[in-house]
Amino acid sequence: MIMVDTNHPAESLRGGAEGQLVPGSGLGFVPLASREVDFARRTGYTLQHIEQFSSCALPLDSKLVAELEAEAEDANAGRYQVHHWTDRCPQQWLEAVAALENAAGEVVSEGNEAPEAEQQQLVFDAGVLRQAEDAAVAQGRRTVVTAVEHVASGRIVGLTTIGVLAQRQDVVFQDDTIVLQEHRGNKLGLLIKVANMQRLSEQFPDARVIYTWNAPENRYLLTVNKQLGFTTAGVTGLWQKELPNMGPRVTSSE
Repeated sequence: MIMVDTNHPAESLRGGAEGQLVPGSGLGFVPLASREVDFARRTGYTLQHIEQFSSCALPLDSKLVAELEAEAEDANAGRYQVHHWTDRCPQQWLEAVAALENAAGEVVSEGNEAPEAEQQQLVFDAGVLRQAEDAAVAQGRRTVVTAVEHVASGRIVGLTTIGVLAQRQDVVFQDDTIVLQEHRGNKLGLLIKVANMQRLSEQFPDARVIYTWNAPENRYLLTVNKQLGFTTAGVTGLWQKELPNMGPRVTSSE
């Protein structure tokens, strides 16, 4: 199975339905006039899903930050506490973060995600998370994380991460944002995203723009992102091609 993606800027998405190719699942479309779309179709790829990508200028306006922080704090009424780390999760939260990642099918999530079938095969534990952290650090990638704890239970119930590339710190990327389903309705997504973008600007002051990817049907996080100042930059088409099974290769020698 081969998975590829094509990226299409917002200005290429104008026009009527006759110029659109819709995916096998979810909302959105890619433009038929795109040479990448033409190539993918001619070579046997099927459009599986669409993700919308958006951008936001950094740093955030201080007045906006104060307003959004107050809104989020009013909604959660002191029942939650935020925690921050960079690159490596503190040992005390490691198992909780692994459990949160494993609950991905039950949560509000964002980021450049794998298709559902692939996600279901992923099993996170403390060892897997440490390996992922070590690999990112070895590549020079930095990861800024804000998590939220439900004070009454002592449980981590949400987190958000931003990735900073080694050679290009002015352009950064929103990775996962996860909030457990039973804790929705408390503006935790807003709470942790504002806090993490503020922490990013403190640690990496050269950051000038952040990009994020969301499924078009993920209205909750799209609304949060709009509050933060994100605007649509384009869409990403996720394509799939299944190669024929040729069976085992048999060789012989004399």
